Amino acid sequence: MTKKELATGEYTVLAMLRLGPKHGYEMARFMERDGLPDVIRLEQSLLYANLKNLERRGLIEGCEQRTGAHPPRRVFHLTPAGEVLVDAWLRAPSERMRDVRLDFLLKLYFLHQIDAAAEATLLEQQIAACQVYRSRVVAQIAHTEPTGFQKLVLGSKASAAIATLSWLQEYADELIATKHDIEVTA
Repeated sequence: MTKKELATGEYTVLAMLRLGPKHGYEMARFMERDGLPDVIRLEQSLLYANLKNLERRGLIEGCEQRTGAHPPRRVFHLTPAGEVLVDAWLRAPSERMRDVRLDFLLKLYFLHQIDAAAEATLLEQQIAACQVYRSRVVAQIAHTEPTGFQKLVLGSKASAAIATLSWLQEYADELIATKHDIEVTA
């Protein structure tokens, strides 16, 4: 495999396969559920292009399976390298704010199904990464001229970081409350 990082759609395909082997049409249907279309649109043509690329890179393997009189389907599964890569991606916070609303939501969605206990850890790490980002932007603001476009851009980044942190903290509080409710009723 090359060092080139995968696109979010490719990681999404790996994460789907982390849940178990699937054929392309099954993956396309999977992407239509649970609000996933509000996070990422993975059109069928792009899905199949991602499958071809991931197979070429040695991250997945496909084999034809026949069921009755139906045409054969190509069922894909992760290779060990694909499993290692997707597990690392799922457990790593998003470093860039613009990736939080896409990658991070996908990571939470799949991680909840694969290893729900790791969800809180990822959330804590994401909050910490956003705090570091916000601090870095605030420091940059302090060193820019009081007017000008750069200050406007940095202010926008700081506001986005603050809003993202607020949203993440709300979700963290919700997770804690849910966990407490489960422990009380158990």
